[in-house]
Amino acid sequence: MNDNTDRIRQAFLPPLQVPVKVTAQGFEVDGELFPELIGRVRRVSLARKLFEDSILTCQSQDGVSGTGGKICDRCRHPQCQPRLRLQLDSGHVVHLLELPPSSAKNLLAMVDAAERQRAHLWDWTLRLTVENRGHWGEVRFQRTEDKPPVRPADLPM
Repeated sequence: MNDNTDRIRQAFLPPLQVPVKVTAQGFEVDGELFPELIGRVRRVSLARKLFEDSILTCQSQDGVSGTGGKICDRCRHPQCQPRLRLQLDSGHVVHLLELPPSSAKNLLAMVDAAERQRAHLWDWTLRLTVENRGHWGEVRFQRTEDKPPVRPADLPM
């Protein structure tokens, strides 16, 4: 095969999806801490989690139906927390983050800023950092220079 065929095949490969844990010290990826992540928002979706006595007792992957078939709109448990699931395309990987309410508000503020400029959030390259809040970290979002993410096919061989 020639280089062109390889490049075409790479375009159809799914990106590597990497879960990211937000800590007070930064972003934890495979046990390693990073002070920032840079990329473009690929997808945002609603999720919900209910913790009772620090134990996860119910969760909803889509914000509609939870564990055991509970319907979120009917349940409305006062301690159930909405969360935003964020897919951040960093070129060679897609970082998967779950944002608690304070971080979600920061992301929604970026959505509003994009709309005020008649743009879509996914048009912008963002720098994500973590503000240490003691026992937890709050994700902050900042627009960076808009360069498309580098794909492995674009790297020199």
